[in-house]
Amino acid sequence: MQLALRAAEWVLEGRLEEALRLAVVASLAPPHRLSGLAGLEDEELRTILPVRVAELSPRPRWLPPPEGWGMMREVLERVSWERAAEASRIAHFFPLSLARVARAAWDAWGDSEKTGEVWQRLVRGAAEAARRAGVFEFVPELYAETR
Repeated sequence: MQLALRAAEWVLEGRLEEALRLAVVASLAPPHRLSGLAGLEDEELRTILPVRVAELSPRPRWLPPPEGWGMMREVLERVSWERAAEASRIAHFFPLSLARVARAAWDAWGDSEKTGEVWQRLVRGAAEAARRAGVFEFVPELYAETR
């Protein structure tokens, strides 16, 4: 979850495209390709992410279960009504890689404005940012967000 939390921090910094690259790599790369990434400085990590994305293979679409991604269930039970819409949308319609980022924000900052800001930016901009970042093929679940 360390990489997912870093992705959440990048979302807050307005670096949504880089955050999506990191989330996709953290979710889809084989574990041996992830070793050492968490210890890299931001600049080093930003340099290596496009290489790691290029090494990935597209995967079939993974649909969230009807009750939402398991890691988000506790969040859905406890989240305030101000952030419930974003949490529900992420849990039920977003790819697992971004649900992990949302959960990392929850674990780090709880039901806070900071968490809400991460979730809003994901909900509002993830699909377009995924296209710009070159990772859209790895998060086909976001296709519905573009219609």
